[in-house]
Amino acid sequence: MRSKDIYTFLSNEDDYFSFKYCGYNNGGSIIAYYVPRNEVNDVLNKHDELKHSGVYLLMNVDANHSITNETKIYVGQAKNITKRTYEHNVDKENWWNLAILFIKNNDTSFTQDEILYLERYMYQLINKKESISLFSEHQPSGTSMISLRDQENFKNDFADLDTLLRILGLPIFHMQKAKPVKVVTDNTKNESLDISKTIFHMNGRDSDAKAIIKNDFKVLKGSKLSPKGFSSSFSDANLRSYQALVDGGVIKDNVFQKDYVFDSPSTAARMIYKSSANGNILWRDKSGKTLKEYLDK
Repeated sequence: MRSKDIYTFLSNEDDYFSFKYCGYNNGGSIIAYYVPRNEVNDVLNKHDELKHSGVYLLMNVDANHSITNETKIYVGQAKNITKRTYEHNVDKENWWNLAILFIKNNDTSFTQDEILYLERYMYQLINKKESISLFSEHQPSGTSMISLRDQENFKNDFADLDTLLRILGLPIFHMQKAKPVKVVTDNTKNESLDISKTIFHMNGRDSDAKAIIKNDFKVLKGSKLSPKGFSSSFSDANLRSYQALVDGGVIKDNVFQKDYVFDSPSTAARMIYKSSANGNILWRDKSGKTLKEYLDK
């Protein structure tokens, strides 16, 4: 258990779509490198630590540097991340424009079992969700002889990896499959409930937050958290998640500094309320209709 781990986030503030990296500053397991393709050679030349083993993702983000249902992702692992990334940075692989490279956040390397397990685990999650496309349909073999204890450790590594991706604005494992938008008529008031075009609000405990739901649940930049202290119902796990957002630069002075995707409306509500919260009830449109009413329709 790493209950006291603190996150740190370092980036080039002059250009959002530029090399940056994020990780933990108190013994956490993983560090992530966000490398636009046009900076790959420069970053690999300057960071010898990337010669260690690790896992990586290649993707074609859109013009806004975001992932969408049209994004394609390649999942890979290597004993030497630098060498393998160079091998991908060739003209015949011109489909990708962003690399995310993961290595250990210390002087050690991932074991072979770890990188094989993480590669297969990420591949299977993406393949199962069908919210974004895998560039290659060749399924990683993984490794068959991993103890249950090691599997749990590797899943902890994945949880760290997933959090870092979201701090970097890439909620790959929280995307939802695109569906045709249905506009449902509320016959009692002759109104249409179109969830994809609705801004939801939260104002309890003196908060002032906004969110939208399209392919994911996204709290919008400028949303204000409750200025009040943490309630007794705010668990240690919630506090660690909150601290990750603060140390990751997502939240500053109780205000969201960027859009951020949460895995559920209630997770977002808890962070904003600093308390236990039911997001399906607390998130409402401008007329007062709850998110639950939209979902029930």
